[in-house]
Amino acid sequence: FYVSLFLINKPTKEDLKCFNDYETEMKCSLSSERLQNCSGHKLNITHPYTCIFERNHHSDNCECNITVEGFVATEIFNTTLLEGSNVLLYKTFMTSDFIKPKSPVLSVQKIENGNFNVTWDDQINLTYGIKGGHKNTVPNTVRSYEIVAKNLLPNTNYILTATMSTDYNDHSIPSDQSATVEFTTCKYLCNVRQHFMLCKMLCKTCFNHYSFSYLYLVKARFTKQIISC
Repeated sequence: FYVSLFLINKPTKEDLKCFNDYETEMKCSLSSERLQNCSGHKLNITHPYTCIFERNHHSDNCECNITVEGFVATEIFNTTLLEGSNVLLYKTFMTSDFIKPKSPVLSVQKIENGNFNVTWDDQINLTYGIKGGHKNTVPNTVRSYEIVAKNLLPNTNYILTATMSTDYNDHSIPSDQSATVEFTTCKYLCNVRQHFMLCKMLCKTCFNHYSFSYLYLVKARFTKQIISC
């Protein structure tokens, strides 16, 4: 009976997932409906490292992480999953195949022309849009992106998020989503060029009106003088 229960609850290779940030951290998760608890589960990793699983507070997964002193793209990690002293499975990972970059950090700044300049550290997929509304995605954007103000609604809250990936594994594993960054568009026109053009148009209109009024008065006075003669 014990052996049968053990086999039913035994995780598979598909249940074990590991990622590295290609900097210093390797993180593994064990997801299985058959796994009753995380207690006693650990992952022995070559070099050697031992990763002790604990319950994730935000999901039912068991997770563990280790600090690695640098990664090499072609390096092989042989892992052994154990429950106590019982070996549950073996799985091999090559560094480049399971790179999952850290979440990018976004910064947004309004620039002189009224547009919004978004910056970050590396290549990302940038998503922006009205808070609670439709989103636009700009794929494979490098280091900065300028959002044109005239394409945005006035007096509206917009949000920015991003994910990062790497060409080591053909961008197949995106990072977790970045923290949300918000910005608000101006209540009225906030593009400097638009302001300038509007002022120019108003000045031209006023000048034309003043010129017409002046010419009308001169003409009227001249006509009056002729009649008097």
